[in-house]
Amino acid sequence: MYKLNKGLKTLSACVVFGAAAVMSASSGADGKVGRSHDGLNHVAMSLEKALPAFVSAEDYRAASNTAFLLATARSRLDQAVAACAALSQSLEYYRKALAKETGMPEERGADIDDNSSGMADVRAKFGCARSQPA
Repeated sequence: MYKLNKGLKTLSACVVFGAAAVMSASSGADGKVGRSHDGLNHVAMSLEKALPAFVSAEDYRAASNTAFLLATARSRLDQAVAACAALSQSLEYYRKALAKETGMPEERGADIDDNSSGMADVRAKFGCARSQPA
């Protein structure tokens, strides 16, 4: 159990530093866009690698936060499809976290295709097209 907690703390630190890296790598303030994209792509790949550990440990709150950071990184890399997939994944993990933390059964709440104005704003920010019902 100690090893698992230590590992999760390490991954949590990676997520925190990953968030800082997402913000700084995407700024491109020094005019080195290619290098900042390489750094941001590296951050995105690191976040993708970290995500399964949170899920397997059932730390859905950390998984949701990590997936959201991944969505942000992919969005800043102009990878809208990957950003929207990560954003949808973040919402799913968030629902699982709420269910686990409250002991209430998981309900299918808002998703990325929700009609609410809040979700429309989120879709617009990440460049997500709304799925059409089948």
